[in-house]
Amino acid sequence: MSKKYRVGIVGCGDSGQTFHLPACTAMENAEVAAICDIRPDRLHAMAAKYGIKKLYLDMDEMLSHGGLDIVTIATPHDTHKPLAEKALKAGCHVLLEKPVVTALPDLDGLIALEKKQNCKVMVHQNYRWMKTGSAVKKAIEDGLIGEPYWMEFNFFSYGVWGPFYDGLERLIIMDMFPHPVDLTRYWFGAEIEEVYAHIPRLSYYPMKGEGFANLMLKAAGDRSANIVGSWASKSGPLEQWIRGRIEGTGGCIKVRYDEEVEIYSLKLGARVLPVVQEENHLVEATKRMMTHFIECIEADRRPMSGLTENRGTIKVILAAYESSAKGQPVRL
Repeated sequence: MSKKYRVGIVGCGDSGQTFHLPACTAMENAEVAAICDIRPDRLHAMAAKYGIKKLYLDMDEMLSHGGLDIVTIATPHDTHKPLAEKALKAGCHVLLEKPVVTALPDLDGLIALEKKQNCKVMVHQNYRWMKTGSAVKKAIEDGLIGEPYWMEFNFFSYGVWGPFYDGLERLIIMDMFPHPVDLTRYWFGAEIEEVYAHIPRLSYYPMKGEGFANLMLKAAGDRSANIVGSWASKSGPLEQWIRGRIEGTGGCIKVRYDEEVEIYSLKLGARVLPVVQEENHLVEATKRMMTHFIECIEADRRPMSGLTENRGTIKVILAAYESSAKGQPVRL
């Protein structure tokens, strides 16, 4: 059995509470050695819930005490680069929330620093690690639908989010679209070559940033994907789960992330994959991701959805805003 890795979690807000704290505190080869947050109320509430003894309001102070192997950064988007730099310079590996950064030069700087410090950074693209995501990937790799050539993702809900989101000029594409964009690249096994986006400003939606977007992606190998997402839908209650469809030369896959996966295969006929999500699949997916990350650290290999690999997702996200502003496709 590998050693027990000491993890410091920076950010005790939604992501910290939903994914990282419950996942790390339930692992055999990792432990939460310290937590950090700028809000004392959240900090003390999470410390009491999980029995964590070392609490910090300042990340510099947390890092100065040493003893951490991995730092998980679950903070607002614009803080990712400076906080990841601090962790890397302290000699820690980093698990970084998506979107990893909001500008490509920032990402390239982190890639260079990661190499210089001989550390590893992994991006928390958790949809890959849910059972649905891995089941679809395996079905494609097993050739059950032939060669995939088209994908569609959609999600519709009405969400007016908390204080952090109030002032963001870039909202749903920056915060939610990294999931379907990453899945498109992961399931196709190919990079996106062209992006066309329509991002209307809906007068009734109260948030500053966009609440709806429509992306059309062209991937290598004459493949394409459509992504439609809304946090401004009048369809009813909050329903966050992504629905998808993958068409292949030998069949298709229909997927909803909180339900079963349906496959229509020329090889097998119609069938339903026995994908049963865990009771808390968000936490279980993060545990699998952290296990993979630790294995990569120990074997000195590049983790799935590392910085360099995730660059393809960030390029698409940024190109979507450029495309909408120009009213034309953007080549990557």
